[in-house]
Amino acid sequence: MQEPQPQPNPSTKPIRLASPWSRFGAAWLDGLVLKVAEWFLIRWACVEVSDAIGLDSGEEFVILAVFAAISLYTLYYGLQLSSGMRGTFSQHISKFEARDARTGRPLSVGQAFGWAFLQTIFIPFELVGTFLLLLCYLPILSKPRHQSVFDRVCGVMWVRKS
Repeated sequence: MQEPQPQPNPSTKPIRLASPWSRFGAAWLDGLVLKVAEWFLIRWACVEVSDAIGLDSGEEFVILAVFAAISLYTLYYGLQLSSGMRGTFSQHISKFEARDARTGRPLSVGQAFGWAFLQTIFIPFELVGTFLLLLCYLPILSKPRHQSVFDRVCGVMWVRKS
């Protein structure tokens, strides 16, 4: 005897996932905006702060610059993902948003900042970090839900806005 299959609820709309290419385009635009902000932050703010607190060596300046860059990226992504927009400006333009992968609800603040921090942890590693970041994003092309390693760890899915 065959068991009855559950019937879909007609009142709920199907989830439309964001395409990998729209995510790539949005990430590229975000990267451009953040590189300009990072250049300004490091060229102006870090130099002023290092002069004000009297940093003597270049190593101390590099540590300050890396900390500033990680903070900038984490705040940029974390604040926007946990806000009412549920994504960055370029993701808003591309018409997709971040949702909790288990419930479909908007991300919690912890999920948003966790995802943002995982994105930025590779900044100090330059070329190796870029390669590792690329490896973490490759599953987007092959996984059915188009999730990167960061998305799976933090329970995030990217859906098209309706």
